[in-house]
Amino acid sequence: MTERRENFGPGTAGKLAFELISSGLAKCPVRIEINGGAEKPCGDKATQTVDFNVPGIAEVEFVTVCPSEDHRQIAEIEIINSSSGEKKVNPGSFGKNGFGRP
Repeated sequence: MTERRENFGPGTAGKLAFELISSGLAKCPVRIEINGGAEKPCGDKATQTVDFNVPGIAEVEFVTVCPSEDHRQIAEIEIINSSSGEKKVNPGSFGKNGFGRP
């Protein structure tokens, strides 16, 4: 699938998200359960980004995910849960493909 630039935000975040996804190298890192309760990374080709800012750091951060909306939501929860203290990520601060981040 060829990504179209207009499906990504117009600013720097959109440009970076587009470059990351259109490279075709990004994979979905969300861990999924397999037989016996073990987990493994999804590993499917990433087609979208979860964009966010870590408080106190000016740069946008990205996590790539596959088309699964469940995997997108899991990625957001993992980002929130792994952040803490002054660098705690706000649940309402996520964007997608360079769009919607406050």
